[in-house]
Amino acid sequence: MLYFGSFNPIHNGHIALAEYVIEQGLCDLVTLIISPQSPYKTASELAPELDRFEMAELACAASKYPEQIKPSVVEFLLPKPSYTIHTLRYLEEVSGGTMRFSILMGADQLDGLQGWREWQEVVKYPIYVYPRRGETATLPYADMTLLEGAPLQDFAATEVRRRLAAGEEVNALIHPKVLWHIKRKNLYKVVENEWIEDCIDGGRKLFGTGDCPAKCSTDLRGTRSVQVCYYGGGCEWSQLELYGPGGGTSRGG
Repeated sequence: MLYFGSFNPIHNGHIALAEYVIEQGLCDLVTLIISPQSPYKTASELAPELDRFEMAELACAASKYPEQIKPSVVEFLLPKPSYTIHTLRYLEEVSGGTMRFSILMGADQLDGLQGWREWQEVVKYPIYVYPRRGETATLPYADMTLLEGAPLQDFAATEVRRRLAAGEEVNALIHPKVLWHIKRKNLYKVVENEWIEDCIDGGRKLFGTGDCPAKCSTDLRGTRSVQVCYYGGGCEWSQLELYGPGGGTSRGG
């Protein structure tokens, strides 16, 4: 199943949908087709394509089914701007007819579908449509299936970017590794702030000043600092600021 999008950035809603279609047995593999340039978006609106791919790699690897949910750079190799029908034809050609392709799309894309390049050919593929909360989706073509039980997205990537730019908390929206990549590469004009994330052992860690939001390696209860490993940093260890029992902060050595 092909899941087209800019993934700008990839968020937990994207991954939840991919996990859902795997769990429902609708496909063997979900491939996130990262768009390098959309006909409906200017290049200035998108983070660099390789950054969006790397964030998707991190999120997919952390999903329930990392061997079945993977991103693809196929559209980076094709002429730009990218069109779904061109990508479908390319994949049909390189697969030699050994694979069957379907499409995963949001119900909000249905109204504009007839504006797509060669849309009559696109709708010949099985299309699985996920709804938006509070909206009723009408499927205009025979080979479309509404995913009524799919997890509903209450936010979009635009909300993630808005929160990042405003210095607001995004822990519930994106994976910590994706946040780490955004901050490391200075994407989306992130405003530095002190974001709190609960640790699995009951403690709390503070990040938002360049520190890595990795899982705690020690028991935080009653402590003010903890060592964490930087994601992708080859076991570099650092002390994070923590809210201690007294409500203040303290930086370790």
